[in-house]
Amino acid sequence: MLKDPNNWARLAPYLDQALDLAGDERTTWLKQLEQTDSETARDVRILLGKLENLNRMGYLEGSPLQSEGMDGAMPALQRMVRERVEVESGDWLESSPDVAQSLAKDDRPAGLTAGEMLGVYRLIREIGHGGMSTVWLAERDDGQLKRQVALKLPFSGPLRAQMAERFRRERDILAALTHPNIARLYDAGIAESSQPYLAMEYVPGYPLTHYCDAGRLSIRERLQLFLQVLAAVGFAHSQLILHRDLKPSNILVTHEGRVVLLDFGVAKMLSQEAGTDMPLTEMAARALTPQYASPELISGQMLSTTSDVYSLGVVLYELLTGDRPFGSKGDSLRALEDAMLKQDPPRPSQLNFTAEVAAARHSTLRKLSQVLKGDLDTIVLKALKKAPGERYLSIGTFAKDIENYLESLPVSARPDSAWYRIGRFTARYKLQVGAATVTLLAIVAGGLIAAWQAHAAAEQRDRAVTLASQNESINEFMSLLISEAASSEKPLTVSEMLDHSVKLALADSDESTDNRAAILATVAELYNLSGQSGKAAELLGRAKAAVRDSRNGDLKSQIQCAHAWVMGETGQTDAAILELTHELENTALVPENAVTCLHARSVMADRTGDSQGALRYALMALDEYHESPRQTRYREAILLGRIADGYHLVGDNAQANHYYELAVHEYAEAGREQTPSAVILENNWAVALSSMQPKRALEVYDRLQRLMVERDPGSEPPPPLLANRGRALEMIGRFAQARSVYEQALRLARQSKNITFEGFSLLGLASISQQSDDYAAADRYLAEVTRITADIHSAGHPLLIRRAVVEGRLDLAEGKASEARDKFASVLALHGRNAQAIGAALGKAEAELAEADAVAALADARTALELAKSLQGTLEYSNNTGLSWLVLGRALQALGDHVQAHAAFLSAVANLSNTVDESHPDLVRARNLLNGDD
Repeated sequence: MLKDPNNWARLAPYLDQALDLAGDERTTWLKQLEQTDSETARDVRILLGKLENLNRMGYLEGSPLQSEGMDGAMPALQRMVRERVEVESGDWLESSPDVAQSLAKDDRPAGLTAGEMLGVYRLIREIGHGGMSTVWLAERDDGQLKRQVALKLPFSGPLRAQMAERFRRERDILAALTHPNIARLYDAGIAESSQPYLAMEYVPGYPLTHYCDAGRLSIRERLQLFLQVLAAVGFAHSQLILHRDLKPSNILVTHEGRVVLLDFGVAKMLSQEAGTDMPLTEMAARALTPQYASPELISGQMLSTTSDVYSLGVVLYELLTGDRPFGSKGDSLRALEDAMLKQDPPRPSQLNFTAEVAAARHSTLRKLSQVLKGDLDTIVLKALKKAPGERYLSIGTFAKDIENYLESLPVSARPDSAWYRIGRFTARYKLQVGAATVTLLAIVAGGLIAAWQAHAAAEQRDRAVTLASQNESINEFMSLLISEAASSEKPLTVSEMLDHSVKLALADSDESTDNRAAILATVAELYNLSGQSGKAAELLGRAKAAVRDSRNGDLKSQIQCAHAWVMGETGQTDAAILELTHELENTALVPENAVTCLHARSVMADRTGDSQGALRYALMALDEYHESPRQTRYREAILLGRIADGYHLVGDNAQANHYYELAVHEYAEAGREQTPSAVILENNWAVALSSMQPKRALEVYDRLQRLMVERDPGSEPPPPLLANRGRALEMIGRFAQARSVYEQALRLARQSKNITFEGFSLLGLASISQQSDDYAAADRYLAEVTRITADIHSAGHPLLIRRAVVEGRLDLAEGKASEARDKFASVLALHGRNAQAIGAALGKAEAELAEADAVAALADARTALELAKSLQGTLEYSNNTGLSWLVLGRALQALGDHVQAHAAFLSAVANLSNTVDESHPDLVRARNLLNGDD
């Protein structure tokens, strides 16, 4: 395929993208490309290898590309090397002869270290790198002017005269660009080492789309930022400069909300005579990012300012919708070009948005589509017209339409019809037009509309009166409860107060049936938050029976969803899902109750091992919450925490940590950081952390336990917190303490009829017994788990998965390698991306080592290591990563690769010594293997 030089046009853009990436980013990108275009991925890998040889062997002299059938690609590849040097080399204010001299040395910036001086600049740290340059954060340190800059350091290469010419052109371009929304050029020069450098304004910011999504900016706020982008590009056009590479990564936003446009490396001066820029135009066509390039730029036609308009249209499309008009980064270039040239992009409002995309725009699915429909659809699609003459002919008219939209004025891109102008006039003067319209409709429709409005108002009034009555009854009840507790001769614990509240609620005959049911539901919620789900289920069962014949549909839905929730807590997961599914099909379900039902459904999906469902229902709950008239920081914090749990379950710990942080912030802002739900959130965050950093998780559990004891002296922590704390102690290697905590959790779980954590406590005790070589005790605990989970039929239920892993470990310890391997394989078949999947992969690898199948063991150990690293995220050390390195090293050792095995044991010790106690058996074994003592 590489023998044909015609294929170069197909490969060059992909090679450019690959050269802009490094290390793991390039590896990930290539894997994605393999899934969509394996042939192109293979050819790009070959070219990357050849380019590395070019760099090592003096670029083009004696190139290895002359062999292996690469003759046809040789001229094009030479041009790629030259063009990337031209693109990445930077902009210079020094005289071109000096620059040309410096480039004649053909050196790359090598061995640079923090603190080193380049000219008058002291290097601080590397902040970026591409295929042909690196960028360092540096500080001017010559005693004259002290400021930080972004110092761009190009790699040198062949065709130095052309590079010098490129520097002259970029000097002319940047000399004309002084604007608050364009990164400034401060200085350029050549260090004593002959290394050229370019000192630009350092912009501590984030790419435009990332900034907007992280801040959950609304559509209006995004458009206001985009106007700053247009101002910068408009100024460049006014100086007769075409950018040609507009994309979100070249548009940064500072913490203060200032937009800064970067990278004029492939910009073009429109005032140049025809033909003088042809080599650079060819270079730009290859250096472009295809997803943001205009059709004429891709096809090599004459360019004008409307080419930048098209790129800005793509950026705006992505900013508003979270997607690009044609395909994604992994799509093949041929498919992308075909779509750009032959297809019309879908209207932004007609995309299938996810709840996450809508939430990132501080909206809901329905509202987002409504906002984009109409003017914004038309503005974006006009910028994306295939024919340059049909787009906005200037940045100014593009910006004016967006400003008009924000001010509810007509936009030029819409047909100038009377109905359209009336619509915009109505949007601009809502109050005045609304009043006039009501008067007119009243005259025209008369009694019919009045009757309908009266009926709707009566419904709303009755609902409000009912809700007020319920709230008043609950408030009076709680006041009575607190008053009686205060007059008690001895202090009451929370549990005693709850028990007393039940007696009061059942004995109060003055309240209506509905109000009494609402009070029982409130008390049940408090029981459930305190870990006593059995009592909560009993009370909600009474409340549900009380409102069976009630006409208050909202209260019935509220109690139904709450009852289903606690049914799941007591192990009746399947029945809970049926109740929730039935209630979610209720067309009269108000958003506030839909939030409760969807939240509960997310929890039940978690219980059955449906991690994708857990995340999906949580995001839907947040969507419904934004439709609810009653929105509080406290309720939103609960939902954000549930979304965080969902992301943890699907193995996206980066997003999980982001949402956990958001939830903790919302609790703090609401002044509710010590409430039971806030404690549960932090407990769940510690669970997400425990498989990687059990010591840190234990610190969280200990702090939460102290907090609960301080709040309710004499009480015991809830079973979930105790069971999770026992698991952290077990992972660290403190087995005696873990056994004691598991036993306490088991006792309390049985008292509160919490089947889930009764099972987890029993499994913890079985695991401790197995590791202590008490196999008979382990068998007894596992038999108990089998008994209490007899009614659970979902193979993906967390209890069943954990049971299979513990049983596999017990089989392995007893020498039953074949049975152990089958149990671990059954867990892996569920395709999970969590700590249990890592444990199963490692267990299967150990079973294969026991059966002398080191090749299979190596494959499973690598699977575990890859998953452990992906879950590790930015953490420096991970327990699961350490365990994976340990088993991987043993497999390598069994295969006779002692060098790689030693490196694996070294990594195992590094990770385990920072996450478990020194006496932990796994760490002891890793050290022995490292020292050759095992």
